[in-house]
Amino acid sequence: MFVDVGHKLMQMTTLPLVWQVLTSLDKKRVTADSLNLVEVGPRSCLNPIRVFSGSFGGPVLYENTTYVSPNVIRAALKRQKAGKYNTKVTSRARRREHVAKNPLPKDEFADTFK
Repeated sequence: MFVDVGHKLMQMTTLPLVWQVLTSLDKKRVTADSLNLVEVGPRSCLNPIRVFSGSFGGPVLYENTTYVSPNVIRAALKRQKAGKYNTKVTSRARRREHVAKNPLPKDEFADTFK
């Protein structure tokens, strides 16, 4: 989500509370004193990820280094599940090798009930 704040574009994500940045419309230049933060709703919050100097690009003025993309989280979970599967496959292969190296001795009573 992108929010335009006085000629600055803020990329935001939603969390527990929603805030809206209000600027007075009669002023041509936006200053820190003319900005007001108003709570819009109690359910989600805007978490700035990046602030650009242009509308949709340009040099990055601010970047949230603690932000983790949902795609990164999903990929980590998939890698974790793949790790479990790889562990199962390697343990099966090790078991096959163990059985091949250590065969059971021939049972003299194996054909008794056939």
